[in-house]
Amino acid sequence: MDAVLDKSGRLNSNVQIGKFTVLVASVGTYNDGVDVPSGANVGPVVGVAQESRLPDGYNDYSGGQYQIISGTAWPANAIPSSITGKAIGYRMMGITKVVAASAISVGDRVNIADSQGRVKTIAETSGTLVYEVGWALDAAGQANDVIRIVMCIVQRKT
Repeated sequence: MDAVLDKSGRLNSNVQIGKFTVLVASVGTYNDGVDVPSGANVGPVVGVAQESRLPDGYNDYSGGQYQIISGTAWPANAIPSSITGKAIGYRMMGITKVVAASAISVGDRVNIADSQGRVKTIAETSGTLVYEVGWALDAAGQANDVIRIVMCIVQRKT
């Protein structure tokens, strides 16, 4: 049996979030608030979304390809009309899938690549504080490949 730690938090922004998006803490309106990252290598990382929060009729993952851009503004006239304050489940510990922003090799340590909550191989300059998400169990050949990682959320200097 795999050991996992799954939690949930409330969304502080009115944006679309796809499954396997890395989430960060956001204690604006809610003490348990989460959000998509504001950019690359930001934190604190809370986990990886295990479900989507999308308007009715939208798909995030279809035919083996990731279809949406997490962090995109919630569309006008969508149903539901807002996602702010809704709960989203995320994984804090264990093995999870993530969306790659570029090629990643097996064993690479990964962190947040962009404001879409995708991951990349850690390549920050020496002395930079890095918000590590984990290390890759699978290789990614290109952007938007979905791979598995072992979660290891830490903050460390390169």
